[in-house]
Amino acid sequence: SYGGELDRPDTASMVEAIKAGDLAGVGRNMFNVFEQVDDLDEVELVKGIMLVDGALGAVMSGSGSAVVGLFPSEKAAKQCLRRLEEAVSQAWLTGPVSNGAEIIHVSGMKLNKSGKARPFY
Repeated sequence: SYGGELDRPDTASMVEAIKAGDLAGVGRNMFNVFEQVDDLDEVELVKGIMLVDGALGAVMSGSGSAVVGLFPSEKAAKQCLRRLEEAVSQAWLTGPVSNGAEIIHVSGMKLNKSGKARPFY
């Protein structure tokens, strides 16, 4: 819980890592100030699973609606996804594309031919 002075993201290091194409550096610099003041056990659980399963970084998104992990390969991300599916109600696997992100897998859902998720029935 919050106890005073807050750490801040190292934006300059993140920018340098991105410019250098240093994926591990990007992972090391993933940071969200809100994690210091929010006490969300599920966020810590998900981050822990991701980091143990090889994520280069894991961070709460926004005010806690999601946790994002950066993995060195799709194989590592899929391995983690299997563990996450046992621990939380929903997990998504996405990948980089030229503009935005592409959904590869959504727990409990199938993707139709257009790539849109639909629930399993």
